[in-house]
Amino acid sequence: AYIVRIAQKSRAVGIHLIVATQRPQATVVTGLIKSNMPCRIGFRVAARMDSRIILDQNGAETLLGQGDMLFLKPGTSDLVRAQGAYVDDDEIHDVVTHLTDMAQAQYHPELMQLNRIDVDAAQGDDLYDEAVKIVLETKRGSVSLLQRRLSIGYARASRIIEMMAAAGLLGEYKGSQAREVTMTLDEYEQLKREQLEAEVHTYEDLTAQDDDLEDDEPTDEDLDEEDGAEDADHEDA
Repeated sequence: AYIVRIAQKSRAVGIHLIVATQRPQATVVTGLIKSNMPCRIGFRVAARMDSRIILDQNGAETLLGQGDMLFLKPGTSDLVRAQGAYVDDDEIHDVVTHLTDMAQAQYHPELMQLNRIDVDAAQGDDLYDEAVKIVLETKRGSVSLLQRRLSIGYARASRIIEMMAAAGLLGEYKGSQAREVTMTLDEYEQLKREQLEAEVHTYEDLTAQDDDLEDDEPTDEDLDEEDGAEDADHEDA
């Protein structure tokens, strides 16, 4: 099921996917998998049935081996016989290195940023948490919705919506349309709990460091003992 889903999405967005198997059985190479694989290659197999499972026709059982193959092109049922070249590990490494150097990964920061909930935003308005619950439950980031449900004015409702957008709960402004809601209420509450727990752990770590520093500081008794030792040294001198 997972291979079928990957194949369907890959075909839709243009990702090249290679699926290989040493067991050309109907339970392995299913019809859904084949329907999402526009190109197929068959090497020598043991029986006609194996050839039909891979290529939907006979022929692969008569191949000679050692790279002898049948190639099924997209959009046609005509098979092309070809000879596969032997490629050793060093050549594969060189090709992969070349492709890696030529096609550097391109990252979009706006897609990579993890949602972070601004837990301090609730301090700016006592209706913020209730407004968040309304918006996430209805999945509509609308100023008019908050006005009706909370019985507040336009300015206050608009300010709360902007606070939600800044916290990462809502998408960009789209004119008269409601803003897109980027997470569910359960996800919001989970992220909020995780952030609060992280802040508690940070506070505990800082408190522990302060305690360690206090333990290292000399006490009055230690200072008195040091003074007594110094006085004794002076008397001996």
